Amino acid sequence: MCWGCNPLCGGCRPPRQKAVQCPARGWYNVFDVQCKGRPREVGCVRCHHDLTEQSVSQAAMCERFGVACANPCGLASQVEAGRDLGRCQNRVEPDEWHALRDAV
Repeated sequence: MCWGCNPLCGGCRPPRQKAVQCPARGWYNVFDVQCKGRPREVGCVRCHHDLTEQSVSQAAMCERFGVACANPCGLASQVEAGRDLGRCQNRVEPDEWHALRDAV
């Protein structure tokens, strides 16, 4: 367990920020995670290369709760016996998110 929450970590809860390396120049950029609403266009802060696709979170199956999540945390890969742990408080519904993302 952490003493303080690092917004890039994503170990025990979904990450709030994502570091993206610019393929054109190799610089790292940090963006807020986009997982609700229509994705906004983002670019490299130095060369303005489009990084929208890399900054958007990808849905994955949460093995812990047995449901799909649009912004999974590090606990998603832990398989718990019976999956009767209740409901994840941080889950983002992937169907509505990817419908908006694919429309861009």
